[in-house]
This record gives sequence, C-alpha cells and structure tokens, in this order.
Amino acid sequence: MKEIICPVDFSRTSKSALNYAAGMANQLNAQLTIVHIYELPVIYGDAPFLAVQQMSTEIEEAAASNLNKVVDVVLSTHPGLVVEKVLICGIPASEIEKIAEKRKADLMVMGTKGLSAMERLLIGSTTERVFHHVTLPVLCIPEGAVYNGLQKMVFATDLKSDNLDAAMQVADFARNFHSELQFIYIDTEHSTSHQEKMNELTEKIRSHVKYPKMSGFIADDFNVSTGLQVFLQKYPADVLVMYTHQRSFPRSLTTPSVTSKTLHHLNMPLLVFTQHR
Repeated sequence: MKEIICPVDFSRTSKSALNYAAGMANQLNAQLTIVHIYELPVIYGDAPFLAVQQMSTEIEEAAASNLNKVVDVVLSTHPGLVVEKVLICGIPASEIEKIAEKRKADLMVMGTKGLSAMERLLIGSTTERVFHHVTLPVLCIPEGAVYNGLQKMVFATDLKSDNLDAAMQVADFARNFHSELQFIYIDTEHSTSHQEKMNELTEKIRSHVKYPKMSGFIADDFNVSTGLQVFLQKYPADVLVMYTHQRSFPRSLTTPSVTSKTLHHLNMPLLVFTQHR
C-alpha cells in the first residue's frame, strides 16, 4: 500500500479519521495525503465585487491555516511520515471523487457519524456518496476510533458470486496487516440448517479465496444490519468489511443499501469495497 487519502473538514469526526489514517500510513510506510475542500458562499444581492473577493480570500486563507495546523499535529505524532496536503475549492463529495480518480491511491479514510432519517433525506452523507462512486476502498471511521492495528477483519457476505469475487480484494487488503479474516453470513430466511449453510459457505469461500488465516460463521436474524451488530458485540473485531454496488445519489437516499444502513448504526470502522458497472 503506497498512498492513503484522508479528506478532513476539521470536525472531531474527521480528526478521528485523520489520526486513524496516520497510524495506518505510519505502520505501512505509506504516503498520507490530507485533503480539505472548502466552499465559498453564494452571494445574492448587490454586494461590491471587491468585498466578495476579500471574503473569498479570507475563507481560503482560513482553510489553508487550519489544514497546516492538522498537518503539523500529524507530523508531531509521526515525525517520519510522508505527508502531502491538498487544498481545493468546490463541492466536497464531487472533488473527493475527482481526487480519488486522479491519484490512483490505495485507500481512502473518511470520518462518519450517524444521521437521522430526516438528515439523510435532506443532506445525505458525504462519506456515503463517495464510497458509492469511487473505485478504491473507503474506510469509514466513527468519532473516537483509535488505530491499534487490524488484527481481525470481518467480511459480511451474501454468498453471491460477485460478493465472493470481491473477497480476493479483501484478502489482499488483509495481507497488508497480517489480519485474521472472518466471513459472516446473516441468514434472514432461516430456510436451511446451519450445517448445510456452513458447508456452502466454506466451499464457496475456499474456491474464491486463498488466505491462510480464515474462518466462517453463520448467524440468524431477520435484518442483516441488526444481525451484524449482534454478531460483532459477541465477537469483537477491528473492522467490518462490506461490498456494495455503485448507486446514484438520489437512489441511495430513497432506497439505501444494506451497507449504507449499517454505516449509520455502527460504532466501529467500516471498510467498503464497491463494484462499478
């Protein structure tokens, strides 16, 4: 892994994500690219041009100053880390997607926090919009998460072929950290015995993934997101991994994916791999 991108908006959540990303980059000897996208206000009325220009300059200077401060904090904690800073004016989700496409980095780390149903409908989630559109994996970090390595990763699978094809990407990611990789299938239909399903899970995983530290689990629940939370309470892990499909933003608001539903109710890091059409 050569480069990790971490967008920040200077909130407590994004600072947690930055600290997490810095810890990962330091362990892997990877470059950390810290990105801040600032927005200029829309001016209505007859404001003089010079006044508007001065306001824009002040906003940019404040953004640059804040970005320099967080970079200094990261370097004080990880003195040998290679850090690049990127400051851009624009719409955050759109600019982050452009940066991801242009730089061809290995991972994006972003902060996230729970949103109410009304907040999701009105403003959505920048993190959610990004992971449905970028080609690189996105690691979503809740406020307060601390990086202590990735000893155990749990990959939620539905046993479908495209999901299991992605498991090889997950295994490659896990190798970077020498992680134990657990597969979990939430049986929402309760239609077959666990032994039968476990045999199917084991056979499919072994045919798709070659990784030495693997295990599989079956759990019953009528809801996948709830089932995952219950499982992770019983068997704690460092990160939950999910695979999702590319979706348009309007569709993600009206019919959120299982990954999106899980994101806003999870109190641990969530690593998202997205299939693109």
